[in-house]
Amino acid sequence: MINLIPFEEKKKLKRDYKIRLFSLALSFLGILLVFATLIFIPSYVVTGIKHSIAQEKLATLQTQTRAETGESMDAIVSDIKTKLSLFKDPATILIPTNDVIDRVLEIKGADIRLTEFSLERAEKKYTLSLGGTAASREALFAFQKKLMGVNRFRDVALPISNFVKGSNIAFEISLAVTQ
Repeated sequence: MINLIPFEEKKKLKRDYKIRLFSLALSFLGILLVFATLIFIPSYVVTGIKHSIAQEKLATLQTQTRAETGESMDAIVSDIKTKLSLFKDPATILIPTNDVIDRVLEIKGADIRLTEFSLERAEKKYTLSLGGTAASREALFAFQKKLMGVNRFRDVALPISNFVKGSNIAFEISLAVTQ
């Protein structure tokens, strides 16, 4: 078969063919992008809505948690600051607390178990409260006498109701601590 189309026409036909092929490919690509966009838009919208709902829940939880823990944490921090203020500045401490604690522990003996120890300060007056259990009345009475014998401890108060039980006596002693 003889090709009667001139060479210039063949070149032009090839060029037109390539242009048509390229435009067809672009058309298919455009249609594919439109189709993919239409498919992904609903899931994108749903994901965006879920994200905004999750952000709102997170924000409410954070504010709620801040409100709940903020108040309790402020109370805890202020309580700790109050307790630490006794030990904060050596110039404001009128009595060395470790000396008081050591002296009480030296006196207590084996039959006395201390479970509570509280030192309160009110206008340069210190009140020490001790709580615990005693094995017997005699051990508790001896502990009271030993506390009375210490020069730094004044007004040792042991309620008579602490002597009602014969053994394993729960007690509370309060005493004034001097410099």
